Amino acid sequence: MTEPADRGPLIPLPTSLRGQLLLAVLLALAVAQAISAAITVVTRTEAVRAAQIGEALDRTAALIFVLDRTPRDLHANLLRATETPLTQLAIEARPTLDSDGPGLKRARRRLAAAMSDVGERTMRMALTDISGAQVIAPPQPPPQRLDRDGRMRRRPPPDSVDPRALTISLQLADGDWLNAEIRFPRPDHSLPVLPLVSFILAAAAIGVALWLTLGRMLGPLRRLAGAAERLGRGEEVGDLPATGPFEMRALTEAFNQMQQRLHRMVSDRTQMLAALGHDLRSPLTALRVRAEMVDDDETRERLLISLAEMGEMVEQTLTYARGVWTREAVESVDARDLLRDLEDEGEHKGVGMRLVLPDAPVMLRLRPATIRRALRNLIDNARRYGGAADAVEITLRAGAQTATIEIADRGPGIPEAELPRMFDPFVRLEASRSRETGGTGLGLSIARSIVQAHGGEVTLLNRPGGGLIARLTLPRPVEAAVEG
Repeated sequence: MTEPADRGPLIPLPTSLRGQLLLAVLLALAVAQAISAAITVVTRTEAVRAAQIGEALDRTAALIFVLDRTPRDLHANLLRATETPLTQLAIEARPTLDSDGPGLKRARRRLAAAMSDVGERTMRMALTDISGAQVIAPPQPPPQRLDRDGRMRRRPPPDSVDPRALTISLQLADGDWLNAEIRFPRPDHSLPVLPLVSFILAAAAIGVALWLTLGRMLGPLRRLAGAAERLGRGEEVGDLPATGPFEMRALTEAFNQMQQRLHRMVSDRTQMLAALGHDLRSPLTALRVRAEMVDDDETRERLLISLAEMGEMVEQTLTYARGVWTREAVESVDARDLLRDLEDEGEHKGVGMRLVLPDAPVMLRLRPATIRRALRNLIDNARRYGGAADAVEITLRAGAQTATIEIADRGPGIPEAELPRMFDPFVRLEASRSRETGGTGLGLSIARSIVQAHGGEVTLLNRPGGGLIARLTLPRPVEAAVEG
């Protein structure tokens, strides 16, 4: 049985910092408003219930006052006129309640105060739950009758009545008991329109103010992120304007200072390497001239070969030390055209290559001449150890954020334990890549330095079936990734 695929959240959430902060603030405001509304509803419900109980107690006290001063034969008519669909009244010889219920001290004090004109009376009171009981209707006249204004009196629907009933037993002056069961309309829990409109207006005002404020704050942050991304690819980035809040201005100024220090360090390093190269070339040239003056042919040939190897090592070492700190400008280049040029160049040198390229352009921000040097090193490496002349295979793949170039050969490969150290300077595997094949052990180091200066990475993998794969991963600019 296969598990259902993860479809992600039903409601897509914003990915930007501005959208997430705005959503968080509005959600917090909505939660606070909901809590406030709930507190308001509970408070209003309790206030309405207290007012209903108080009004019922006042009516009961007034009824006792009238009953004490009315002949007994008129009591039934008086009760019938006083009853409502929610109130049942009866004068009986015994009380309905044998004792008081809990939690009604305030109500008893209010009823006693309201009956101060009739004197102290025995009273019992309880609040009972009678859920599901039928709504009370007067027995005489019929349940539906005309009230004093000539309108039809109807029973309220059961779901509009509070499930709790107030039961009161009060002793009359003649010794009988007035038993009353009073029910109350259920409080209206609907929220008024005005608070909802107020919340919508407040949320809109806060949302607009927050959106504009975050835009002012995050604009410099986006510019800083773009500048850091370009700097990581080796592009020239000028000083950024320090705008926005204090923290953003401080961050921008720190970035500008870091960039200036980095440029000064690279400039000093380049000048030092240029002087070193000049100083090394001069004695090598002098030695080569002196070697030409040696009479013994064998000795002269050996000296010239040694001097040539020393010159090559010096040039390769300087190239590695300079890395890619060059003044070449960064350009938008279609990687397919770059690889086709290298294929044409290889054909002139008798190097056969097979290209696998996508149909759509793969635009990259590169220093073309510099990146060609890295690719040439890797292609030469694959050609030298690949065996057959057409054994070099180059594959270009375009991803959403990166482009991958794989240069594969069918050579002997490299032991897995040795792969991590192959990019170290002057590291060579004598067992499979001997000195006679040429090279100084700096080709892979130079290639990696160039690719890393473009914000990418180079890795080596043994190819299934034999051979080696050099995989270059280079970042794609955002606009190029979107177009691709």
